[in-house]
Amino acid sequence: MKQGVKWIVGSAVFATVSMGGWLVYGWNFNRSSEVVEVRLTAVTRDDVVNLINESGVVELADQQTLNAPVDGSVERVLVSVGDRISAGEQLIILRDPERLTKLAERQLEIKKQEVTLASQRQQVSSLEIQRQIATRRLEELLAQYGSVDENELQERQLQIKEAKLNLANLQAAVTEAQEDVIAQESRLQRDEEVFARGFIAENEVQQQRNQLRTAKKGLREAQLEVEKEKIRLQTLELQADNLQQNIKFAVSEAQNTINEANSRLQQVESSLQGAQLEVRQGVIDLEKLQVELQKSEQELQQNIVSAPTSAMVLGVNVKKGDVVQQSTSPLLTLGNPQREVVKLQLSTLNAQKVQLGQIARISIIGPNATTFTGKVKELSRQATRGDGNQQATVSAIVELDQPSNTLIPGSQVSVEIVLQQQQNVPVLSIEAIQTMGSQPFVWVMDDLGKATKQSVELGLEGLTKVEIKSGLEVDEEVILPPLESGLEPGITVVVDGQ
Repeated sequence: MKQGVKWIVGSAVFATVSMGGWLVYGWNFNRSSEVVEVRLTAVTRDDVVNLINESGVVELADQQTLNAPVDGSVERVLVSVGDRISAGEQLIILRDPERLTKLAERQLEIKKQEVTLASQRQQVSSLEIQRQIATRRLEELLAQYGSVDENELQERQLQIKEAKLNLANLQAAVTEAQEDVIAQESRLQRDEEVFARGFIAENEVQQQRNQLRTAKKGLREAQLEVEKEKIRLQTLELQADNLQQNIKFAVSEAQNTINEANSRLQQVESSLQGAQLEVRQGVIDLEKLQVELQKSEQELQQNIVSAPTSAMVLGVNVKKGDVVQQSTSPLLTLGNPQREVVKLQLSTLNAQKVQLGQIARISIIGPNATTFTGKVKELSRQATRGDGNQQATVSAIVELDQPSNTLIPGSQVSVEIVLQQQQNVPVLSIEAIQTMGSQPFVWVMDDLGKATKQSVELGLEGLTKVEIKSGLEVDEEVILPPLESGLEPGITVVVDGQ
């Protein structure tokens, strides 16, 4: 009985073990016979680029906004957006009524002082002539003192000398009139220039023209008097040839005449000294006024906004008649069209990777955009944080190798900064790379169509492809692992579509 039970139990155990063995064999048989469809990709030669992507704002180099230098209003805008301008070129003219009034007052004061000074000088000239006449008269009387000459001929000769002195006086008057004409012509030319600049009224210019005509008329009259005196002198000289009588002069009369002449000479010299002092003071006053005028003109020059450098006009913020305030009212924006830059705000993580001189590719954000090349020109060494809780950023500037002439200043562009690159090296798609621990490998298909691991050494890794330094050759194909099922060594694989 016991032997029968043992046989039954033993048979059951044998059957169970046999069934388990068949299950394991069946699982392994089915696994080894599984077929997985895969895609292949080949090792090629290409460039691998490691870069960072940022966005920035386009600007022209040396871009700046010019503010109003003084308080006032816009009188004229001389440029338009897009104009190319040269250094020193006038851009906007502002109007400052207070300074214009001050300048006009200075000019009027100078004119008055010039008239006063001219009158003083004319008085000095007249007194100098009177002194000459008085001196000569005194000398003549002194020569006659102590002798009585009753010859009328001598009287005629004295008349002749007097006529000559008078002629000299008249000729001096002609010279003064000529100088006055020249001075009036010079003032008229200066007034016409100032009028052309809009600093004086037309009636002031007309007044100067009238003064010039008056001066010319005075010159003609003086010249006519000279001719008359010459005729009179010739007449006296002819009469003197025929006079034979002596003219007697009393000594007392001669002495009285000498005393009177001497007194007259002293009066003239005293008046002359006073007039000369007035002229010197007038010259000093005129020079002070001219210095003040020059200062007022320099202040008025501040109303003219000129270009600090050669540039392009990017924007004009004002128009004629606008009221502006000093330092706070923007007038226009300028930039250098020969240089284009892109200003960036890098994350602190990306900023650690960027270095000066690295190549950058700039393009308008969007599909099929033209790409321009440039280099990193500036990189701040300090991170800054914006308003609120914004992340800290590092400012950088990329300058284009050549002006694009198409990028619009102020527009946003995409910037790729090339950190590293390898050119014309064996590369493979990143999705083909697998890792086991720290060792990278790829799946390859052997001659029996089985999946096999192949170790590889990787180089520079880009966004979609990686450099293959060893383990594979160019044109060698590897398996792209399917997403829906994993690969194991020995699994049969077939190429999708074959």
